[in-house]
Amino acid sequence: MSLHFSSTYALQEGKLCSASDAESLVYMLYFACGGAFPDLDSVEGELQWRETSWSRRLIQQKLGDVSNVLKAFADYVDSLCGTPYPMIYG
Repeated sequence: MSLHFSSTYALQEGKLCSASDAESLVYMLYFACGGAFPDLDSVEGELQWRETSWSRRLIQQKLGDVSNVLKAFADYVDSLCGTPYPMIYG
């Protein structure tokens, strides 16, 4: 299992959900567009990076720098997956 490209649900539960492929695609697009590739070696570290990235909307911002369509897709996946992270504005 790839820590960087697996869905959050897969990392937490060890299995896939219906939105896992879409969430994994967002991470691949983020890294392909030059997003920071954290040097993490644990599931806990990866989950913490995701919480920070989604709550601060870093993933949507990075994809939005490339294309409005990619940003909209990331927003859609965020709503689809129901990421439970509180929003941090600013």
